[in-house]
Amino acid sequence: MLAARFSLSPIRRTQASFAVLMGIASVIGLVKTAVLAKVLGVEDLGLYGLAVLVTQFGVHLGNWGILSALNNQLPLALGRGEERTPELVGRALGAVILASALTGALYLLAVLALPGSEDVRSALAVALSLAVATTLFEFVLLLLRVERRLLPLGAIYVVRAMLAVVLGAVAGAIWGFTGVIAVEVALLVAITLAARRLWLPAVRVARPRAAETRWLVSRGAPIMLANLIVVGSASIDRVFVAAVLPDELGQYIFATIVVTAWLALSGILAQALAPKYLFEHGAGLELSAIRRKALRVMGLAGAGGLIGFPILLLAVGALRSGAYSEYRTGLDVMPILYLGGLLNLLAFPGFLLAALRPSLATAAATAGAVVSLGAGAVLTTLDPSLSDFAWAFVASQAAVLLVVAVGVEALVRRSNAGP
Repeated sequence: MLAARFSLSPIRRTQASFAVLMGIASVIGLVKTAVLAKVLGVEDLGLYGLAVLVTQFGVHLGNWGILSALNNQLPLALGRGEERTPELVGRALGAVILASALTGALYLLAVLALPGSEDVRSALAVALSLAVATTLFEFVLLLLRVERRLLPLGAIYVVRAMLAVVLGAVAGAIWGFTGVIAVEVALLVAITLAARRLWLPAVRVARPRAAETRWLVSRGAPIMLANLIVVGSASIDRVFVAAVLPDELGQYIFATIVVTAWLALSGILAQALAPKYLFEHGAGLELSAIRRKALRVMGLAGAGGLIGFPILLLAVGALRSGAYSEYRTGLDVMPILYLGGLLNLLAFPGFLLAALRPSLATAAATAGAVVSLGAGAVLTTLDPSLSDFAWAFVASQAAVLLVVAVGVEALVRRSNAGP
């Protein structure tokens, strides 16, 4: 009866619709990578991938954890009915803009002082505009999530993904990777302004207060660090490839499309199942029962992944001699990265339960990041190939899965033992 009531509730239907929209956006994102690979070519795809990689870290570092703090504190403030919440949002937006400007200026000075390829410096420089635009975009999306406007939120992701494919392909064919980034920045700014006008008209930039900003940074910095660890555990291998084998980065970026696919599937499952499992636990269902449900889903996903592996091998063989023959090196390591992505998916039941113990997710991601850093450091002293870095990624995801498995077992045992 509980499950039936939950599945029929308007909230549940909205969450399911949001998960579907996110799934559509993820699929379009995969199509975008395949399209850009053909439009840009190996070298420019590598430069574009480098800019995106910097952006992933910059979105967390550039605002000093203020976004992370708002994501945690704003729902609490709204729940308490605090009257000055709109003013807090405006001042927080001002603080985010100030932090991004200061961090961006320091970053740009560092980039200009870097030795090496002019193209690499250009990619790192334009990454700044993408990181700032993404930060403001994420600020608006955060407010939509807090206000539970999930359908507009999902629609924004889909529209952005569709326009990025079409306009990015055109701009990339004319201006290369800088054209693609310019289009993405323009889209982020336009969508941010439109979403603010349509759904958040009361939000205004206000002058930040020093004490309030320090409080937000103190609350957000630990969360920001945890987010950086999570991002790093899934992308440090690309950082090492960019440093050690810069000419092969485009090949590796193309190969990681299978990792992106697994991460997207894991995110969709989390969006669909996490609210349900947390609801059931809040209603009294034991963690051991929830774990059994999650493990069944994991088993089905894992079986599907194993069945899909020979299909991937056939597809790789066809692509090597067909439309993507210029990416033969990347296609050779794609099956290895597929296994790493599958391991990441197998860890998702643990991350669902880790919503009850956030430290477990951080510990698992830290294990993955440590393995990636260690393996990367060793490989830099040798004469590595792309496959070596791909296997390092597999090892990092195996470490994540191991820590999650041990942590969930301990969590369930403590729950069964009672207070």
